[in-house]
Amino acid sequence: MTVTSGPLNAFVFFAQVTSVIKVDADGMIPLQNVTRQYLNIWNMDFRTGFIKQFCLRSSFNTMDIFLLRYGEALYPLILLCIIVGVISLYNKGFRVVVLLLRPFHYCLARFQQWSNLQPSITGGIAIFIVISYTKFTLLSLLLLTPGGLYNSTGDQVTSVHYYSGDVDFPSKKYLIPAIIVLATFGLIPPLLLIYPSLLRLFERLSCWKLNLTKLYPFPKLAMFMDEFYGCYKDGRDRKLDCRWFAGFYFILRIILFVVYGFTDQWHTQYLFQILLFIVVAFLFAFIRPYRKDWLNNLDCCMFLILASISTFSLYNLIQTRIGSNLNPYAFAIQYILIVVPLLYCI
Repeated sequence: MTVTSGPLNAFVFFAQVTSVIKVDADGMIPLQNVTRQYLNIWNMDFRTGFIKQFCLRSSFNTMDIFLLRYGEALYPLILLCIIVGVISLYNKGFRVVVLLLRPFHYCLARFQQWSNLQPSITGGIAIFIVISYTKFTLLSLLLLTPGGLYNSTGDQVTSVHYYSGDVDFPSKKYLIPAIIVLATFGLIPPLLLIYPSLLRLFERLSCWKLNLTKLYPFPKLAMFMDEFYGCYKDGRDRKLDCRWFAGFYFILRIILFVVYGFTDQWHTQYLFQILLFIVVAFLFAFIRPYRKDWLNNLDCCMFLILASISTFSLYNLIQTRIGSNLNPYAFAIQYILIVVPLLYCI
């Protein structure tokens, strides 16, 4: 079991996307989000339910808060550094650390044997990317979302940042860090993971029998990328190379977050999500990118569940806008669909 590929990766994607796409239309649908804590924790959002809200500085606007929340995405990396440091001290026989960890030695060894997890810095960095990618990408897109100020006649007077109407767009204070984070952390991982599959595709489709071996990732980088490729078909024996699906999961996040950040109508967002999730479900059903067939069925079902959740959100939104009585069964089914993937981890 690993966070970077396979069923747990699909669950992390489900939890992150469900917590971002706002199934309650930002409060327009009276849906009590009882699942918020277990979903948000996968987005490194511990503020809800765990930490009471407080004002850090009265002069901060929403955009400043977005910049500060980049720090939340660094939690896994900080934790990784702490773990590596503690293990290094333990291996060197540092007395205090040895005494503190000795009672947990048996439990940790049993957990490692049960979960088949191989502790390594490479794997830890890969897990950090999977968990923090959503936070980095979403915050960057929110910082880059423009808005308009209009006068009484409906003419646009100026452009501002959507989440802070008193800040002119673009503002270098927010634009530069957002572009840097999006260009490095947002675009490099998916492009890097898709790159080898594209090379192999060019080799097979080329009429000149190209040999692009020298362009493939060097061994250490390839070892790191294997953390994401673990359960996908690798194209051996002239079969389909499906490792690009590892990068496809990241691209899906970008598409969903762009729609979330730049669409001003909830029904448009929900319709797009429904169509996208159905298309991706059929993609998994027909291409079957995983080596183990049950993983293909699992991901296909997950995307159909996401499509169903968006469908119920759209239905509830329409009922709210036309002033009809909301159907309690629709809420109940939606709750069940949100919680169902959690049962796998239990």
